Amino acid sequence: MRRFIVLLAAGVLVLGACGSESTAQLNADQERVVELVMQSSEESGLALDEACVSEVVSRMSDEDAKTLAESDLGADVELSAEGEALGEELVTCLDRDEFINALVADLSASGINVDRDCIADALADVELTELFDPTGEGPPAEVIEALDACEQSAGSTDGSSTTIE
Repeated sequence: MRRFIVLLAAGVLVLGACGSESTAQLNADQERVVELVMQSSEESGLALDEACVSEVVSRMSDEDAKTLAESDLGADVELSAEGEALGEELVTCLDRDEFINALVADLSASGINVDRDCIADALADVELTELFDPTGEGPPAEVIEALDACEQSAGSTDGSSTTIE
């Protein structure tokens, strides 16, 4: 469980609440960053809302946007504190149900059977940003405990696990 959360955080936070529905004016570097973020999210199986991503990236400094636009998303890049904070804000562009489906799918692919409904219930009151702690400490202990309980309670009485909706 912890492995997935760490991997997902790394994937989403390589870049680092969308409130506005307005179309953001992006410079060429910012447009490239949006393209890279969307490509990365698609490859990871986590759909991000492109309008939300554009809104977040539109607030990125020209320097941070240039650094990201010229980098490989897998590379470790130095961003300003503001750029790191905006990268973390991208988590709010995730669709909660798609995130839960991706979490269950990744855990299943790793041989860990979990109950999807249990995961959804465990995360119901959790802001997704809490799952992606840039300090490396990880999610709050109570979240980890609730997710671990979903592994222990996975499956029905016939031994099969709940499938992804």
